[in-house]
Amino acid sequence: MSLEANSWRYENMKTKAGTQCKRSLEKLKIKRENIYNDREDAEIQMKKDAFKSYWRETMELTANNKKMGTDLKQKQAEVVLSGKASMLVRKAALKKLFEDEYVQFQTELNQQNKAFYIKRE
Repeated sequence: MSLEANSWRYENMKTKAGTQCKRSLEKLKIKRENIYNDREDAEIQMKKDAFKSYWRETMELTANNKKMGTDLKQKQAEVVLSGKASMLVRKAALKKLFEDEYVQFQTELNQQNKAFYIKRE
């Protein structure tokens, strides 16, 4: 064999070993990149989940505050309405009392043969 044939065989083996080494390095590099990408994806997902939970909590607090406000307004309206209702009841009772007293005075005056003066128009 000639020197050229031996050198070609050596170079050919060297390139095969070199390409195998490069391929294995590339595979390792790809694995590392996949691991990093998976970690980044997991971190992004955790941030999204944290934001969603924060949003839910703030929405819950806001809803509770609004509910408390509407409940307070409703209670105030009920107090106002109950005050009006009790005033109407008192007016009706007072009117009945005056009517009963008027009837009583009229009967007393009738027993004394007297009457109220009623102006006719």
